[in-house]
Amino acid sequence: YVAARVFVQYLKSRPEDNRDVGGEVMVTTREGVALCGLPAFVDESSTAAMGASNGVAKAPKRGGGEWTATELVIRRVLSQVSKTPEGEIEKGHSIFHLGLDSISVIKVSSLLRREDIRLTVGEIMKNSSIHEMAALLAQRVDDTPASTETQTRDVDAVIAASIKHIDKAALAKDVGVKEADVEDVMPVSAGQLYMLSRWEQTGGAQFEANFQYKLPGTIDQDRLERAWEALTKRHAILRTVFKLVEGDERVRAVQVVLREKSNPVKYGKASETVVEMLDPVALVVEDAGGEKTISLRLLHALYDGISLQLLIRDLETLYSDAESALSPQLSFKDFIARDLDEESRKSQKTFWKSYLPPTQELDRVHETPDLSRRVETFKPRVPIGDITTAARKAGVTVDALLLAAFSKAYEMTNQPARDETLVGLYLANRSAMTDLSELVAPTLNLVPLRIQSAQGGLEEVAAGVQRDLMRLSEVGHVGASLADVWRWTGRRVEVFVNVLKSTSSEATGDVKADGLFKESLSEVDMLRPRAEVVDVVSDQSLRDGFKEREGLREAYLASVDVELRLVDGGRALDVGLFAPEEVVGLEMGEQLLEVLGEVLSQLE
Repeated sequence: YVAARVFVQYLKSRPEDNRDVGGEVMVTTREGVALCGLPAFVDESSTAAMGASNGVAKAPKRGGGEWTATELVIRRVLSQVSKTPEGEIEKGHSIFHLGLDSISVIKVSSLLRREDIRLTVGEIMKNSSIHEMAALLAQRVDDTPASTETQTRDVDAVIAASIKHIDKAALAKDVGVKEADVEDVMPVSAGQLYMLSRWEQTGGAQFEANFQYKLPGTIDQDRLERAWEALTKRHAILRTVFKLVEGDERVRAVQVVLREKSNPVKYGKASETVVEMLDPVALVVEDAGGEKTISLRLLHALYDGISLQLLIRDLETLYSDAESALSPQLSFKDFIARDLDEESRKSQKTFWKSYLPPTQELDRVHETPDLSRRVETFKPRVPIGDITTAARKAGVTVDALLLAAFSKAYEMTNQPARDETLVGLYLANRSAMTDLSELVAPTLNLVPLRIQSAQGGLEEVAAGVQRDLMRLSEVGHVGASLADVWRWTGRRVEVFVNVLKSTSSEATGDVKADGLFKESLSEVDMLRPRAEVVDVVSDQSLRDGFKEREGLREAYLASVDVELRLVDGGRALDVGLFAPEEVVGLEMGEQLLEVLGEVLSQLE
């Protein structure tokens, strides 16, 4: 139910409608996948491919000369992902002119890897034409990397230094195990910290997902139990528990990976199955009126839209054949260590203080609104203009246009008018290291995007959005938490926009026709048209605990969450708004969505 996630299916993470994300299955998203098909994986130098003043991709030049074998392979892959005939793709065409974004580029990177062409998402986003990609490959010098042992030792040293103030024996006792039973301890990522904090702040009413599917025919209970046990042994994220800690503002929570974790398949009502920090995931089989369902219930801190689909894929595979060979596992520790050293922290702080000039907001006290009543508005298939064509003509992503349109609508419906709109986004954040597309762990993070007063044309605003997205997504910037940004700048995010992606496993052919996760029941309720205020049941003890989290309770506001998903080939938009009633009333929420539809209907 949170916006701005990069989720890969359109579901919800609220307990009553069993979700989300941008995506995320909505992971987000959340993503949602990202989380969020935003150009989220490039260095600032990648703006060289953009117009110097506004960030719009330069008009494509017609490529000349003979095509090399490498260029032909790249063209074939781009054609496959963008659905553009190969003959229409020139060497100088930008991926943006082909309608691709950071989420679809993850697929491009994966397909190229199968052809033994190794380009990371970040490299593709930075070198966005076939000519530039081929040139990069031609000039690349294969530096001999440090040994795996050395890399692991460095990662371990960085992580150990970050948690040196934590008593490991006491921590093991707190999570209910012996110290010898602990495989790893490391800080949570910035995105995980947000998920855990908001879960506690809302008393478990958000960021706790229940992905429910109708089981096809009969199910082999023994095979399912063995497959789930094997999956838990294989993936460390399923043996992970969480603990909020104190003593260092840089480490607010840790994740403890257990060597073994007994977590058998449960049989009963998924809605009554409790998940918590020390028991954050459950697989539940339910028989209701003769109809069997299977549900994956878990805290959002365990997954994002991409990793969720990988978990489902591997469970399907192990259920079909326990001896199946699965993809090599990747280390989450390498990812976590990236943002922990002192140099990285200084770089992040410098950037964010420059991007968001500090305000006196730090001195302002924010009272948490009543969270017991929530506005829920969802309008399916709102007609809009031809956004896909408009984006290709402008040389920007569809997501940038959607965010620009939202900023205009938000300005038009908010009084007093503001010079800028600060929007929270979930970024998939999977380009830092090679092959992160197969990492079964949540890499997504939430960052604030500053959209300047939208007095210009929509395409002009979208160009600025795209330029800023590239800056925000640099490896040296994207690892900061919203709590860090608040502490450095005094700026808080009040509204999140989640651009959801419909890239489910079924759509990509990863789910078998008779698979366990073929028919989603969660999505049915998610897509229900509505404009209502609902009562929210939450755990008061969790909410009371959050009130004691100094530095987190001030940074994380009860937010407005807006979720957008293109449908009908980009000619219509599913749009939802979710917020505490005290923050946005039902009438105002409906007005915002109506104005957004009007802005988008003007696209040609």
